[in-house]
Amino acid sequence: MLELPLNEPVVVSHVPYVIRRTVKWGECDPAGIVYTPRFLDFVVETAEAWFKEVTGLHWNATRRELGIGSPIVHASLDFHHAVWPEDSLDLTVELGGLTRATYTLNVAGHNADGTLCFRGKLVGALTDYEKMTSVCIPQDFRSRMEAYGEACAKLDNRD
Repeated sequence: MLELPLNEPVVVSHVPYVIRRTVKWGECDPAGIVYTPRFLDFVVETAEAWFKEVTGLHWNATRRELGIGSPIVHASLDFHHAVWPEDSLDLTVELGGLTRATYTLNVAGHNADGTLCFRGKLVGALTDYEKMTSVCIPQDFRSRMEAYGEACAKLDNRD
């Protein structure tokens, strides 16, 4: 029986947080390059995995267990190099900042050659799920996010 490989993203680094995924044919447009909206999916999927890794809770669990939502309040993308079917992408998360209620994530997508293909920016806000009003980032989440940012900064300063 033919066994096809699973095309699940794989975590290749925790600090910085890097996910590796392979581009599927169905993610491409008729020209054979990745369909533009899929890049936002790549960024959101990476942010979702990062959030769970760092806080210990999935976005859905924060809603269910804490009554806190985490809607994306800003998203942007910049494109630098075409991405094709079967390309391997490393998606790296940088903590861009924290405010009282928001966190900013910058996600860079590099191909197997190390070429920067795109950058995405997401700003997530923590909200009271019922009232849909902003709430302070819980201190344990904030501490973990800050620790992640500090650990990445230490790596950057090694050079």
